[in-house]
Amino acid sequence: MQGYERVRLQLSECNVLGVVGLGPPQLLGEVPGPTPEHGVAEEADRHGPDAGEPVESDIWRDLAAVHGLVHGRQRLRTQERRRKKLVLGPDLDPLIRQVENDAAVDDESGHPLSTLPKEVRPLDVVGHSAQSHASLVPMRATVMYGAGDVRVETVPDARLVEPTDALVTVTRSAICGSDLWPYKQMERSETGRRMGHEFIGVVEAVGDEVRTVKPGDVVVTPFVWSDGTCVFCREGLHTSCLHGGRYGFDGVDGGQGEAVRVPQADGTLVVLPVERDDALMPSLLTLSDVMATGHHAARSAEVGPGKTVAVVGDGAVGLCGVIASRRLGAERIIVLGRHPDRIALAKQFGATDVVSERGDEAVERVRELTDGFGAHSALECVGLEQSTVTALTIVRPGGAVGRVGVPQEESIPDAQPTFFDNVTIAGGPAPARAYIEELLPDVLEGRIEPGRVFDRVGPLDEVPDGYRAMDDREAIKVMIEL
Repeated sequence: MQGYERVRLQLSECNVLGVVGLGPPQLLGEVPGPTPEHGVAEEADRHGPDAGEPVESDIWRDLAAVHGLVHGRQRLRTQERRRKKLVLGPDLDPLIRQVENDAAVDDESGHPLSTLPKEVRPLDVVGHSAQSHASLVPMRATVMYGAGDVRVETVPDARLVEPTDALVTVTRSAICGSDLWPYKQMERSETGRRMGHEFIGVVEAVGDEVRTVKPGDVVVTPFVWSDGTCVFCREGLHTSCLHGGRYGFDGVDGGQGEAVRVPQADGTLVVLPVERDDALMPSLLTLSDVMATGHHAARSAEVGPGKTVAVVGDGAVGLCGVIASRRLGAERIIVLGRHPDRIALAKQFGATDVVSERGDEAVERVRELTDGFGAHSALECVGLEQSTVTALTIVRPGGAVGRVGVPQEESIPDAQPTFFDNVTIAGGPAPARAYIEELLPDVLEGRIEPGRVFDRVGPLDEVPDGYRAMDDREAIKVMIEL
């Protein structure tokens, strides 16, 4: 049996041919929702013949009606997600999946996509929420193929895989300073690497086992996903989750794209009590990584009331480290940096002193500012060998160093001096999920404004130039609006 005949038979059996005039439409059932002129019937009528005119020989029109059904379903889903209602029942899912695969129609030519050199992706797998993601529009995302080679390309649609997944439509994302390391060093790859781990979005669909988020929720994610229940998650160390992972790896979407499958949604996503276009979005986005990381640096360095803190690095994380140190009560905050725009922002965030020197001169200057003792706490927010040596050297005996810059060396320098000075060395990737709910009230109430570290905003197409701008120090941090 030819493909179009099988499609016609399947449609007839399900009374869906009513959309092309062979019977009454049976699409919305008893579920309240928009009137037919706003939904599937309109889309089908637009592509099919007039009511009451069966055209069994006109295969292309029948297939176009299917096209209208699929696109109308997507349109209804978008409208009803905003109303938090369910429109189409799951009994039509298998049919529409089959039809979309076998007989979807190209927008411009009107021919079945199966005859065209365009990938057609199925809808979400059976067994998940009926409010599933469906689109014939290719999804786009950021892919890195090697040092300096970043592209925005068509990629497979994000889709639910596990019953613990959530599907999130991304509304804002960001380029991270840690993304610049592969931008500088990544070896050439034929398949590329999906990029991005900081994003806010709207929940599009959830798996059957998800309980804490629902379609329509505005959510923020920490930069790694975690189940929230393992022994390490319960200790607040979500970055070591036994069942967690990283965005952009192991078949999970990167955050710099139009949508993301979020594994372990209950343990990962945090619902935000704001609308998707709230003015606080830049600051809320920093909770995904940089603000949480700056806070982790300060916590690891034992920042507290009355202490002197030295922040090594004037990038977004270092600037958030200044915010975190002030928030935790530091009396004096010395920022080590040399970029005027960043130093000006650091002062507005609470820095009391600036050291623009580097190396031994920077160490000497910090000691001058601290009566020769050094800082109680040092925040290492870069990751290079020289910045690490500086942080370990400017801290006083008995002090603490919080390391959050991704280390570019395998060993920690100055092991003996820090050992004999009883210097505590702590830090690592920030367990952002453990910090989001602590920091969120301060953002919502305006006590901290970490979103000011975003000094460039652009659409997804401008991501490659955003990488270049950050690498060339033209931008502190780039936010992506979708």
